[in-house]
Amino acid sequence: MGTSPLNYDCGTWWGFLICLALDWQTLLAGAVAIIAATWTVKYMRRQIAAESRRHKEIRASKAFAARARLPDALSDLSGYLHETTKYLRAEATHALPVTPDNAMEQIKSGIEFVDPQSSERLYEVAVRYQTHRVRIGDYSQQSTANRADRLYDTTCLQALANSLFKFARNEEDIAPNAALRRRDMMEALNNVLGPGEYQRSEAEFVDVVARIDRRHGE
Repeated sequence: MGTSPLNYDCGTWWGFLICLALDWQTLLAGAVAIIAATWTVKYMRRQIAAESRRHKEIRASKAFAARARLPDALSDLSGYLHETTKYLRAEATHALPVTPDNAMEQIKSGIEFVDPQSSERLYEVAVRYQTHRVRIGDYSQQSTANRADRLYDTTCLQALANSLFKFARNEEDIAPNAALRRRDMMEALNNVLGPGEYQRSEAEFVDVVARIDRRHGE
């Protein structure tokens, strides 16, 4: 019977196992290391996949929440634009309306979580609003020099808001990003003026319609 370097009797079954382990310890250690590494990689992949699922679920929840707030935010923005139009027309010295800050925060919060195309349209609304707010702040009711331009700006922002309502109400999966057309602008002009007001005062808005025709003619 042989013996191992550590004087184990390799002739017994127990000694044989010990001798085998001693003779092949480097290979066995390598095999154990490979098995451990394989298990670690599989575990890490499962962890990464689980984290990815959780991230997608959280993002989807935030997208649903942002979208659910959009109808009210767009309605508030539309109300502001209607009041702004009254101010621009100097109806009974109508005061400059309070800005819809909360509504705009809701609109801007949706940019991060909705799909890229819808996000682009929300971003366009946010940028247009900032420009509109600055221009309205500089407007004077005593001067009508820029009235048509400011009414056009207001109408354009309303048309962008209109384009988002179906998306906000979940009637469309993705918000449109097409350029605004003349009929979109004319609908928005009627919206900011109020029911029947354009028909009653059409001559007042000749310059506004001329701008619409030049920039959005079909």
